[in-house]
Amino acid sequence: MFHVFLVKIGASPVGIVANAAGGFRFYAIEQSFHELESLVFDSAEDARSAAVILSGSAVSA
Repeated sequence: MFHVFLVKIGASPVGIVANAAGGFRFYAIEQSFHELESLVFDSAEDARSAAVILSGSAVSA
């Protein structure tokens, strides 16, 4: 089954995370998050955490 999760920083959607072979992939909506697209994460939460770190935000959603 295919699962997709919306990733928001504060109120702004910045990308989606989808399960894929070997883990979870991040697909950026915002240009500043494109570097995460080359990575495979162990979980959707790990991908969201990476987006929060990249944003420099301490916001947890």
